[in-house]
Amino acid sequence: MTDCQIFVPPHIPLADAERLGVGYEVAARKYDELAGDLGDRVCSIHAAFSSETGGRLNPASPEPEVRAEALAAWHDGLDIAVAAGASLVVVHAAPQHWEGVRDTGRHELLVEALQELGKSAAERDLRVAVENNRRYWGETPDDADPRHVDLDALDLYFATFPEDWIQLAEDVGHPNVGLCLDTSHATTVAQEKPMGPQRERRLWDYLAEPDAIIHVHWSDNYLSTPEGRLDSHCAVGEGDLPKAFHARIADLSATKTLEQATMERVQASMRYLREELGGSG
Repeated sequence: MTDCQIFVPPHIPLADAERLGVGYEVAARKYDELAGDLGDRVCSIHAAFSSETGGRLNPASPEPEVRAEALAAWHDGLDIAVAAGASLVVVHAAPQHWEGVRDTGRHELLVEALQELGKSAAERDLRVAVENNRRYWGETPDDADPRHVDLDALDLYFATFPEDWIQLAEDVGHPNVGLCLDTSHATTVAQEKPMGPQRERRLWDYLAEPDAIIHVHWSDNYLSTPEGRLDSHCAVGEGDLPKAFHARIADLSATKTLEQATMERVQASMRYLREELGGSG
């Protein structure tokens, strides 16, 4: 395992973060509330992906007002990163088909939005990482064979599938814009394939262009059971993603956030990194 920066969620107490030598990744809208408890260890900001009223922000919308709201939230993320002393801002892409409405966004508008964001990030000496989104399975029964599910009827974000996510970064083509790999999200997409080698190969597709990945939301999930259709965010080593996959994540030249919801699971992830992958966590 190569040396890398490890970030954790803000529910980890500052004393533990200092003891473990880790930084924080903080949601933009939580920063003001939490800043006093996090010292100077905030390293990345996750920009908002929903509006104040709960609807999804859409930076690819053809409607100018909708797009402007999303862009404003992204730029707020940059400003908060500067205030926090962070170096990275994570963003979600945009809804493509959402809540029964098809073509809610356009790829070329998403590219333009990210190019604009990359320019603003460069002026602030920041990097932007575009996260791969999860596959939303909706009300699909757990025992439904994925080959017999109408996948086109499900909600979908841009940058959900590995080839689209990688292509998006290539189309943006800005040195300050890279990719954030969310391993739990990737598993929800791999679940589209029949159980076995096809499903595992789909997971590995997310590592086809490792140099484009500048940040990781690192957790485990379940490749072999329908539970993996959920965004489980287990401790690393708690699910059944291949150890070789985790080892490749460990060797990426990227910062990594252990994205688990409890202190116990973050600690379990760090033990796995240390004992199974040879890290220093």
